[in-house]
Amino acid sequence: MDVVEMENNCAALSTCAVHFHAKSNEVLLAVGVTQSMTMHPVSSEQNYIDLYRIVDGRLTLVHRTKVDGGIVMSMTQFQGKLLCAIGPYLRLYEMGTKQLLRKCELLAASPKSVFKTLDACGDRIFAGDIHSSMKLVKYDQALNRMAVVCDDLMPRTMVASEILDYGTIAGSDKFGNFFVLRAPSDVDNETVGTGQRALWDVGRKSGHKFECVCHFYVGEIVTGIKRGCLIPGGTEGIIYTTISGRVGAFLPITNRDDVEFYQGIEKSVRLSAPRPCGAEPVAYRSSFVPVKHVVDGDLLDLFGDLKAEEQKKIAEKLDRSVEEVSKKIATMASGLI
Repeated sequence: MDVVEMENNCAALSTCAVHFHAKSNEVLLAVGVTQSMTMHPVSSEQNYIDLYRIVDGRLTLVHRTKVDGGIVMSMTQFQGKLLCAIGPYLRLYEMGTKQLLRKCELLAASPKSVFKTLDACGDRIFAGDIHSSMKLVKYDQALNRMAVVCDDLMPRTMVASEILDYGTIAGSDKFGNFFVLRAPSDVDNETVGTGQRALWDVGRKSGHKFECVCHFYVGEIVTGIKRGCLIPGGTEGIIYTTISGRVGAFLPITNRDDVEFYQGIEKSVRLSAPRPCGAEPVAYRSSFVPVKHVVDGDLLDLFGDLKAEEQKKIAEKLDRSVEEVSKKIATMASGLI
């Protein structure tokens, strides 16, 4: 464990473990650093990318690269290089002797765009924009070009994201919404294109649009999303954290019978459960966008708080006993752990 003190009013905003294929397979630590940052309006005097080598648990600075165009909001490894979200720019860097070398760049179509999240898979880059939601960027290594091949219809304010598969991304916005977007299957048919401005390519809008697979209002800002399980052998799900410190999870339901079962419980409990604030559950979960393809687990947990008569009525509607319903809910709730 090591601690590096930032000097001259500098702060680290993003980090990423990266190994450059052109140099060696040594894993380095890239850190996005800003100097004298102000929040309103968002600005800074200088922005840098520091590259550290990890030796015996200690961090050794390899070199510092000054960047222009904005604050380094996010970084990720991409095809043996370092991909950075710097204001409205996506930049691909290679490691040099004295500093990072810029290899490719994509400028967003809107000057107000600020890329907040980055996820990479194969030749695809999922870039989350603070002003205009998620964009799917394709990189052509032969042409050394990046281009937007798919974007979202809804202007979401991105906060966090996580890749679920090659064409699916989960994300959250600053209004407390969680959603899953999926790119159309024919998006690979769109080529990056050729032109004279391979390095300084200007972003463009795409005819392909993401399909919203799921949408759910969590109630507070989801600041982190990760795919995985908490123990070996547990059910893989989407684990999220909120701005207040709450930890939750979205678990997949793959069986149609289970879908109908949980939806039946949700519908019945929705009518029977007490409402201290008088809010209608569906209206609450649809505060910004109608809830879609998500069963409210908080409602399912209220089944055990109902009176015995109400539990029996709900169980009879589902052709189950009260014990079977309670066990089924408990099994799903503990599936992650």
